[in-house]
Amino acid sequence: MPVHITTAHATKVKVPGRIYDSHRGLHLWVKKPTQKYWVFRCSKGGKRTDISLGAFPQVGPALARKKASELAELYAQGLDPIMADSSTRCNTV
Repeated sequence: MPVHITTAHATKVKVPGRIYDSHRGLHLWVKKPTQKYWVFRCSKGGKRTDISLGAFPQVGPALARKKASELAELYAQGLDPIMADSSTRCNTV
């Protein structure tokens, strides 16, 4: 079930897996206790796309939600964020 991920929550989690945030499509991917990445997942036409938003703690929950909102807006406009101009695209890990 999605939760509103806070910095404290993200810092404490140690078990590998994905923690889904309350923001649609955003999750924290925990590879190891010291390797955590924000990922925005969206799909269009049956094709799923995962876009890295950066590593935690360099990218905090608020910034990850902001980046996810920007990408969701691009998708809503029918644009592919991966192919979008680099000035509107998020930096990847």
